[in-house]
Amino acid sequence: MEKLGNQKKYIIIFIIVSALTITYLHFVTNPHIHDLHNILTELYYLPLLMGAIVFGFKGALYSFIFVTMLYTPYVIINWAGIHLFIINKSLHAFISGSLAIMAGVLIDRSKKHRLQLEKERYLASLGQASAAIVHDLKTPIITVGGFAKRINEEILKKNLR
Repeated sequence: MEKLGNQKKYIIIFIIVSALTITYLHFVTNPHIHDLHNILTELYYLPLLMGAIVFGFKGALYSFIFVTMLYTPYVIINWAGIHLFIINKSLHAFISGSLAIMAGVLIDRSKKHRLQLEKERYLASLGQASAAIVHDLKTPIITVGGFAKRINEEILKKNLR
């Protein structure tokens, strides 16, 4: 169990470091190389989806907030008064955040469904074990009941004489 906790810590570190690295590359790359910035923007899907896959809805939401906080200053600094630029960046942020959050919701639903199936399997096996125990106890109880009935009949016969 502790190993799982350490793995999650490493994944959190990966999410933070990858988002910071992508943001750093945005700032140090020439703003006129639009294709490279588009590639860097798409790389933000890595920490977003990693947060969703490992931590579900909350992980996706926190990753999205973190990535948005890192990316927003770059967008503001490089905004040249062109409204399409802001619309493009805002739409991309909205879509990437929506996809990550939907993935997180689906991951949470899948985990909940898997836990429910495990619980049902456990209860079914418990029921089967109980049925086997009851069946195995039935034979000695019937035997003891038969002897008790016989002894009772013998006592009744003696009392009637």
